[in-house]
Amino acid sequence: MPSNDFPAIYEQLRSVLQRSAVGLKIAHDQPGDFNLVTPGDTPRHQEIFFGAVKIQKNFVSYYLMPIYLYPDLLDGASSGLLRHLKGKSCFRFTRLDDRLVDELSLLTQRGKQRFQQEGWA
Repeated sequence: MPSNDFPAIYEQLRSVLQRSAVGLKIAHDQPGDFNLVTPGDTPRHQEIFFGAVKIQKNFVSYYLMPIYLYPDLLDGASSGLLRHLKGKSCFRFTRLDDRLVDELSLLTQRGKQRFQQEGWA
């Protein structure tokens, strides 16, 4: 069963991702599940997954596709944030502090800028 804190963590992470929504398309917005994709007018004329926040059974996940495509975006990331990275593009949180929120927000903004440079957003 999800922790009582998961809805609050989800809302914080959703807010981080939603700040990057300008120029992107909300693909899914249901309680506990929020997804952003690029608009379909990309060079390949298809939507590209950008990121998502989802309440899971044992954690809240924050997916950020730009770090999968451009791992150099993680250069300089704190060990505190990297501890939450599972796989290549998913962060898992059971607790969250302001420092992690700020760092994740900056990383998301840098990912959006990289997508814009590629003409995807």
